[in-house]
Amino acid sequence: MLVNYRDEYKKIAMGLLSFIPDLKDLSHLNSEMAWYQQSANRPMYLWRNADEHLIGIVCLEIGDEYVLIRRLSFTPSDRTGRNIFALLNAVHD
Repeated sequence: MLVNYRDEYKKIAMGLLSFIPDLKDLSHLNSEMAWYQQSANRPMYLWRNADEHLIGIVCLEIGDEYVLIRRLSFTPSDRTGRNIFALLNAVHD
């Protein structure tokens, strides 16, 4: 289930994004988080599994005729095709 990003999820979101090799550096990660929070056209959603744990994150850029997935990350133990396709289907819906 997709969950809208809120400030109370900041540490979880940063932890999930830190699994992306480009975002291992804390200053780059902070600037990336700030970039998404500057515009309503760049939402972040967390992915909650059936056990109610936040296991993934998707960062989008929404234009007039497109939705671009800019970042997608899961915890290492939850990087399965099933989770990825469920998240992508939820974004589509």
